[in-house]
Amino acid sequence: MQNMFEIKSIKSEPKTFDDYKHLMWWILLILAVIGVILYFIFRKKKEKEVEKIIIAPIREAFLRLKELDEKQLLQQNKVKIYYSELTDIVRTYIEKDIKIPALESTTNELIETIIDFNESSNLGISKDTIKQLKDVLQNADLVKFAKSNPFIEEIKGDRNRVELILKDTQSAVHRNDVAEVDNGVENVEVISKFPVKKKKNILTYVLIAIAALVLILSTIGYFGYRFLKNEVIGNTSSEMMSKQWYTASYGYPEITLESPEILKIESDQLPNNGMSVIGDFASYSYGSLISNFYVGVSSIHFIKELEGFDLDKGVEGSLSEMETMIGTKFTNKRLHEIYLNNVEGRRVEVDYKLENQLTKKNEDNKLTLLFFGDTKGMRRVLVSHLAKDASAKDVSDRIIKSVSIKP
Repeated sequence: MQNMFEIKSIKSEPKTFDDYKHLMWWILLILAVIGVILYFIFRKKKEKEVEKIIIAPIREAFLRLKELDEKQLLQQNKVKIYYSELTDIVRTYIEKDIKIPALESTTNELIETIIDFNESSNLGISKDTIKQLKDVLQNADLVKFAKSNPFIEEIKGDRNRVELILKDTQSAVHRNDVAEVDNGVENVEVISKFPVKKKKNILTYVLIAIAALVLILSTIGYFGYRFLKNEVIGNTSSEMMSKQWYTASYGYPEITLESPEILKIESDQLPNNGMSVIGDFASYSYGSLISNFYVGVSSIHFIKELEGFDLDKGVEGSLSEMETMIGTKFTNKRLHEIYLNNVEGRRVEVDYKLENQLTKKNEDNKLTLLFFGDTKGMRRVLVSHLAKDASAKDVSDRIIKSVSIKP
């Protein structure tokens, strides 16, 4: 049978173009900025100013919302694309009208920023509107990262909530404006500008070049760090405990748990030699290299019921499989009989030593395994962390305590 969990390496799948697309767009943006700066420095002719048409952010958002409806993505079962465009509409509006970074922020970062800015600037956005925004963004995250498949009524509900979020936010942000608003959509504003051009001396050119260099280095540094943080290093155990957690269901039969990040699917296929017995299979994981922390979930549904199933032998087989895969030996094994929703299972806690990928030293680790199985299938939850990391133990305990399963 295929290995369910990989503890030694927290990477799940080879990186594809989509994984690096975000960073590539920023590199292209930096090159574009350099090109614009060089153009204005070395151009010889004075360009003729043209009339600029500015569309109010709220009107742009509603126009895009209407276009999204007309695409009929839901009728084509393109739920992931639909949610990506839906959340991009509301994020773009927030970034343009409230002037806070929304497009590049995670759901938790954006909600925290809105709450802080709402209080410090006295914007007047209601708590209910912020909660509705959070719910929509989290639902979109589940669709994009956990392959959630919501009902059509839930999707339409999120679409309607986005419309209300746009209207309520616009009304709060512009409640003191003199301009009238027609059904939440402002009119197009046309602005013509003819600024007076001044000659720039050599010092101006030098200052522009220095400013461009600082901008480029700062951007590369910031997004380089965020890329490494999100894709390679991960969060510290203390950061995991302090951030917003997610509750999601995985696999079939379902396993529901709470975690600091939505688990990413590792595999939903087994080798050909396993297909005669096993029907549905899926495994999900999240890991942090900097904390040497890992959580994994797998579920297996048999094509037909087995004649018999021994829970204790299933646990021993799982532990033996993981020992071989990791290249270590589990010690100080503690096994407990447990029941969740009247389903019998086993909770196993073991100690083991493993080389830390960052320090290259053998360190003590602890592993907790929840194992449920019967003649119809098997379900497993695995959490591993450094023994000396007290915060990681808190994270592990919180995950384990949150686990629930369907009979």
